[in-house]
Amino acid sequence: MIDCDHQWNCDKEVRYCLKCGQVRTFPTTDESPKVVWQGLDDKRNPLELSSGDKSILAHLAQDIGIKKASDCIKIKMHVLQAWVGSYCRKPKDILPSQLDKPIRRA
Repeated sequence: MIDCDHQWNCDKEVRYCLKCGQVRTFPTTDESPKVVWQGLDDKRNPLELSSGDKSILAHLAQDIGIKKASDCIKIKMHVLQAWVGSYCRKPKDILPSQLDKPIRRA
């Protein structure tokens, strides 16, 4: 484990360290802070993270930019792009009358 005097990038609920790349949540509720990704010191495969952790990292990457996030937290850019596409997608506008109709694919 890297011994780091963390310098956080911002004061938001999810932040990363500018020195070691650690991503941590700082909840505004009574929950305790959680380390989502250790950054340079993390030996885990990012694809094996929980969907909640992937979602947190995807929203962070969308917020600061995928390339910058990849450079800072050391997760490959194509992985972050896929997560942003999956976890940050906005729902399509569906009319109530369309809910009961089957989806036709060409």
